[in-house]
Amino acid sequence: MPRTIDAFRGTHFRVVFIMPFTMRNHALEAVESYYHKILPFYEEENEQRDDLEFWRDMVARQKPQFVLELGAGSGRVTAELADLAPVVALDLSVEMLQRASTRLAVRSTDALFKPTLVAADMRRFAFARRFDLILAPNDPFSHLTRNRERQIALRAIARHMAPGGKLVIEGLYRSKRKRVEVPEHCIGTVSVRELWVPIGRDHCWRAHYFYRRGEKHVDAQFVARSWSLCDLNTLFTRCGLELEEIWGDFDGRPFTPDAERIILMARPSPSRPRRARIA
Repeated sequence: MPRTIDAFRGTHFRVVFIMPFTMRNHALEAVESYYHKILPFYEEENEQRDDLEFWRDMVARQKPQFVLELGAGSGRVTAELADLAPVVALDLSVEMLQRASTRLAVRSTDALFKPTLVAADMRRFAFARRFDLILAPNDPFSHLTRNRERQIALRAIARHMAPGGKLVIEGLYRSKRKRVEVPEHCIGTVSVRELWVPIGRDHCWRAHYFYRRGEKHVDAQFVARSWSLCDLNTLFTRCGLELEEIWGDFDGRPFTPDAERIILMARPSPSRPRRARIA
């Protein structure tokens, strides 16, 4: 049974643990270790992203009774949605959710709703309610490097979608399997350099991030999987979902093969699934 634990003293938020934390594996530990390592730089880097209006508009248009956010991290998107709808924010990292709790506590006086923070593996979660809108900002699916893992997660999502509900995923996309270097650039007070190297099969990459702020620097890496356009419809259909729209960025531009981001919108599968329309 889920346990509710007052993990963060001094705030009004609680974290609900619905994943048996004894069920650990090296992949999960590697993901948590990566985010722990980059945490001093992570929030400042993400504050510069231009996606918040997109997520707010999505909630405003759909008018959901309940929102589920997957991979909530430090609560940057969660805080933006708290005045629009009740949000359940799920993340694997308790450390990240602690940051989210602090952020939400600061904004709690202005928010219409109080989000619920949940520590869980996105492949293993269970709620009594269903959700009209499920969001996955910043592609938490990139950490699910095997096709079976993605199927398990998508099926869990499909089980939790209300009739007529929507799923929106911001995804990592790489058009070619070749080494990609992003030159050092400044984001606020942080300098960031990226290196993406294709490894193995199944569109997997070893992503290296090099952060620097003054004398402090970090070299962190993780294995990520990008989305493949050719097998999207098959994957989603097998999981009880139907792709509705595919965009190339947050501004709704048409998706093109040279895009570095892919935005997917899906719904529960009808009796006769049809192929997604590429915007």
